[in-house]
Amino acid sequence: MALPCDLPAPRSWDARGASPNGATCSRYAGQVPSLLVGALVNAKAVAVAVSLLLKQGNLSVTVIACGERWKILSEDGELRFAVEDYLGAGAILSYLEQEKSPEARVCEGAFVRVRDDLDTILWECASGRELREMGFGVDVQHAARLNAYETVPHMRDNHFEPFDIKSCKSPCQNRLEGAHQGASSTLQRHTNQQDLI
Repeated sequence: MALPCDLPAPRSWDARGASPNGATCSRYAGQVPSLLVGALVNAKAVAVAVSLLLKQGNLSVTVIACGERWKILSEDGELRFAVEDYLGAGAILSYLEQEKSPEARVCEGAFVRVRDDLDTILWECASGRELREMGFGVDVQHAARLNAYETVPHMRDNHFEPFDIKSCKSPCQNRLEGAHQGASSTLQRHTNQQDLI
C-alpha cells in the first residue's frame, strides 16, 4: 500500500486492504508467531523488529515477496512476479546479520546491486508503468523511498498495528511461547514461487 509522501503512516491497517495477494499471504500467515509487513519504505525498521524477535526464541524467518495478481488471467497463471516486492524483501534481508539461504542471498544481492537506482527501477518496472498510466506516479515515487518510515505493521486480530519495539521483551515472548511448530511449513505451502526461505 503506497501512501502519499506528505501523510504519516496510519495507526492501523486493515488486512483486507488494497493488495489482494498481500492480504492472502497475511491470512495464511496468521498461524505464525509474528507477522510483520515490510517494503522498501520500512526495510531497516522491519529488520530491527525481526532481529528482536529472533532473540526471543529458537525461530526461523520466512521473507515472502508476495507478487501481484494479473488483472486478466494469463497462460502463466494468476500470480506474477513483482520486482518491487522482490527488492523490498532483498532490502529487509540486507539489514539482517543472520545466516541466509541461497535464495535469500540472491534476493539480497539483487537489492544491493540496484539500491542506488530504486527510483528508476520502480518507475520503469511493469507495476510502475501500470500505476503511472492510472495516474499514480506519485505513489510509485513514494514506494521507492528507502527507509522512509520507522513503522512496522504487525498482524494482530485480523488487522495491522504498529510493532512496538520498546515493549518487545514480554509481549513478544508471550506470542512466541504460544506459537505452532508447523506454522512455517503451512505458510510455505500457500505462497507463490517467489517465496524466500
